[in-house]
Amino acid sequence: MKISYNTRMEIRRILILVFFVLILIVGVTAILLLPKVEAFGPLPVEGGYPRDAAFWITFSRPMRPESVEEHLSVTPENAGTFSWEENTLMFTPDEDWPAGTEVQIRMSSGALSNLGLPVREGASWSFEVSSVLLAYLWPSDGDAQIYTLNEDTGEVIQFTDGGAVLAYTLGPDHREFYYFAENNQGGSDLYTFDRFDLLLDPAAEPSRLLSCQRARCSDPAVSPDGGQVAYTRNDSEIWLMDLNGDGTSERISPEGHEAWGPLWSPTGRLSYYNYTAQQYIVLDLETEKTTAWSNQSGQSATWVPGGSALVAPDGFDVETDILRGPSGENSNQQVDPSELEPVVVVNSQLMVYQLGGTRVNNLSNEEMVEDFSPAFSPDGTLLAFTRRYLDETRWTPGRQIWMMVSPGAASAPLRVDQLTNAPDYLYTSLAWHPDGRLLAAVRFNVTLLTEPAEIWTINLSGEATRLVIGGFQPTWIP
Repeated sequence: MKISYNTRMEIRRILILVFFVLILIVGVTAILLLPKVEAFGPLPVEGGYPRDAAFWITFSRPMRPESVEEHLSVTPENAGTFSWEENTLMFTPDEDWPAGTEVQIRMSSGALSNLGLPVREGASWSFEVSSVLLAYLWPSDGDAQIYTLNEDTGEVIQFTDGGAVLAYTLGPDHREFYYFAENNQGGSDLYTFDRFDLLLDPAAEPSRLLSCQRARCSDPAVSPDGGQVAYTRNDSEIWLMDLNGDGTSERISPEGHEAWGPLWSPTGRLSYYNYTAQQYIVLDLETEKTTAWSNQSGQSATWVPGGSALVAPDGFDVETDILRGPSGENSNQQVDPSELEPVVVVNSQLMVYQLGGTRVNNLSNEEMVEDFSPAFSPDGTLLAFTRRYLDETRWTPGRQIWMMVSPGAASAPLRVDQLTNAPDYLYTSLAWHPDGRLLAAVRFNVTLLTEPAEIWTINLSGEATRLVIGGFQPTWIP
C-alpha cells in the first residue's frame, strides 16, 4: 500500500515530537538524579568545638566514596578516617586540631554518584576549634559561678547559674566540668556538664550526680580514667564515688581521722592528707596498697608529671640567732641575758616523696623560708612555687612566685629564680598554661584585705598581666 505524502509528513512530525519528548524525559530524569550537597557541618558556634571534632557532609544520592574523597580538601591538613552512613560522609581526625584553629572544608564540584553523575555545585564551610581557655570562679565576694576566658579575644562565657559553686575540676578529656554547688539544705551537691553541649544548647542543664544534703562536700578530683571522683565531706573526710556504676560513694579515710586534699596521680593513685596522723597517704586502689609519709604541713601537694613522686611542703622548726625572754604577762620582767632563749620559727620546705622507696629529697634547701604551692610545668623541667623569707632582713607580708629549673621532675634544681616582686601581695593557686609558656595565679593584698582577689598571668621572664578582678581557682583548658 502506498502511503501518501501527507501521511508520511505526519508520521515524521510524530517521530520528531517523540524524540524531543524522550530527550526531555531523559534530561529531566538526569537533572533529578544529579547528586547534590544537601547539608554539612559542623557550623560555627560560640566558643568553638572540641579539638577532636569531626565534620560531615550529606548528599542527595548514594556516592562513590573515592570520588568524594578526591574532591574534598581540608585546611589545615590532618590525617583521618572516612566513614559513610547512607549518603553522609563523616571525617574523624587522627590527631587533634590545633587549639584556636579555623578548620576550612571545601567540597569541589565533580564528585560522582553511584550512577556516574557529577555534583554540579560544591560547598565550602568552616568551624572554629576551641582555643586554650582559662576557667575560673567569680566573684570572690559573692555566689561564685564557673566562667571561661579566651585570653586572646577576651571572650568570657558563664556556664553555671545556680547555687554558689564551692570548687570544680575538669574530666580527663577536658570537656566535662565536675563541681560542688550549695543546695537549699545548707550542704552542697555534685553536678557535671559537658561544656560543648551547653554551648550548642543554652537551655541544657547540668546533671546532678550526688546530693550531700546537709553535708558540705567539696574539692572534687576525677580519676585519670574518668571512672571515679574523690571529694571531701565536711572538710574532714575523704570519700570516693563510682561514676560508671550505680553512683555509690564510700568513705576511704579512717573513721575518727580528719583528712582533706584528694589528688590523683597520672597513673591512677589517690593521695590525700591525714591531719590526725600527720601523714600524706597514697592509695593504690587496684592493689589496695597504702603508702604513708610523715608530714607536718598538710599544704597543697602536686604529683610529678610521670606520677613517680609527690612533692609537698613540710614544716620544720628552725632556731634563729634572735634571743627572747619571757612572753605574755611576764614579758616586761627583767631577766639575765644567760636566760634568754633563741626564737624558734617554723619554716616550710618542698619535699619530694618517691614512690616505691623511703628516700625523701629536700628541694628548697633554704632554712629561713616558707615555700608553698608547688606546680610542675607540663614537661616537668620547671617547678613553680611561692616563697616568703622569714628572716628580718628579707621578710615580706606576701609570698612571691619563684621557679626552680631542673633537669627532670623532682631532681635537684639547677637554678632558682624569683618571678614576681610585689611584697604586699600573696600569690597562690598556680596553674601552668598547657604549652608551658606562662602561669596563671591568684594574688591578693595581705595589707589591705578589702581589695578583691585577682587572677594574673606571669610569663617566664616575670612579665605579668591582670586578667580577672574578683576571680579565683584558675585552671587552663587545653
